[in-house]
Amino acid sequence: GVIDIDREHIQKVDQRQQPPPPDTKPVDPPPRRNKPPPPPPPQPAATTPPAPPQPLQEPPKPRQPAPTEMKQYLETGEKFSLVVLACNRPDYLKQTLDSLLDVDGVRKEDIIVVQDGNDASVIQVVQDYGLNIVHNNMKGNLRGRDGAAKIATHYKFAISNGFAFNPRSPAIIIIEDDFLFSPDFLQYFESNSPVLDEDPTTFIMSAWNDNGLAVHVSDKQKIHRTNYFPGLGWLMPRKLWEQELEKKWPKTHWDHWMRDPKQHKGRDCIHPEVPRDYHIGVKGTFMDDFHHNAYFKDIGYNRDVGFQWSGNEWQNAVHAKYDEDIVAKIKGGQELVSLAQLESERDQVFVIYINVKIGLPSQPFKKIGQYFSIWHEIERGNYDGLHQFGWKNGNYIIIVNEAEAGAAFKNLKTGGKVWRPEEF
Repeated sequence: GVIDIDREHIQKVDQRQQPPPPDTKPVDPPPRRNKPPPPPPPQPAATTPPAPPQPLQEPPKPRQPAPTEMKQYLETGEKFSLVVLACNRPDYLKQTLDSLLDVDGVRKEDIIVVQDGNDASVIQVVQDYGLNIVHNNMKGNLRGRDGAAKIATHYKFAISNGFAFNPRSPAIIIIEDDFLFSPDFLQYFESNSPVLDEDPTTFIMSAWNDNGLAVHVSDKQKIHRTNYFPGLGWLMPRKLWEQELEKKWPKTHWDHWMRDPKQHKGRDCIHPEVPRDYHIGVKGTFMDDFHHNAYFKDIGYNRDVGFQWSGNEWQNAVHAKYDEDIVAKIKGGQELVSLAQLESERDQVFVIYINVKIGLPSQPFKKIGQYFSIWHEIERGNYDGLHQFGWKNGNYIIIVNEAEAGAAFKNLKTGGKVWRPEEF
């Protein structure tokens, strides 16, 4: 059936002083920067209070066409809108907003909090930070029965209102209420978003690396491609939303729907080697202690306040150049013949050939994932049959799955060993 969504109400709350962060946090955030407080808002000329804002019947259409290129838009000095999805977790939201407001280049006027429901404690947090807020007053809320359906509905509501919030922006950045951010979180998107315009084989950009545990990542300038939508802090181009996804947005499990070939059409997601955000939510609709400890707790997100993007890194993620670099790395590496090599040798590129079908209920890749501390689901982090990541002793691992890899990669094999999952 159709989920009934009441008319949304957009409210610009008064700007107040930001509260201190909570006494305890799941992890320490990146070092904070000393920023001067924002200037006070101008005082109205008239003493008569303004009329209350009228509720929107639907997100307004753009008043003018968005620039065709991300770079052109950003060169005007404007910013991508930051859409924060929230529900009823004020403590997490405080940590998220503290961290977000400490990111280089983030401005309060570019943030919109989209709340599912009207939890008073969340509203108070948003008021304390002086941010824009939109309420999604559908029946129920995101917690409870059929959470996947409610989340999918709220995501559509949030994305629509995010684009309406700044009708000129060619993209929005979608985040949730339980993240911490790298100092260069926004700069990562601004510097590298041109790849989405220049390379038609790209889909979206994410700040997340599914296999970005600290043991696996080191190159802060490296950008990767993956066939698997990562989510968790991502940039949605307006043209993708308005021309393709909005009219067919699903009623449930929106993230799995984004991973369907009917949506991505063979286009890849762009993500950094070193993640630019961190997931602090241990409890949620689809999160528990086990999965958080295994795949999220040790994510090695960037905390270097001095790191700067040059603006050219995205060119190495263009399809042809990215594949060319992988081929060169495989040719310059050595095929692994014994696991002992991973302990005895240093600073080597090891190529491991396997033959594992994707989508098997038995998940034969699980043993390999457990050995290397990467996701047991072979699809996560996969790029055309490859998984690549850093390893101990400065070694670098490239797993080439002959069952899925393209000829350009698997034909580089020189006749050595094909590893079976049970050997790990």
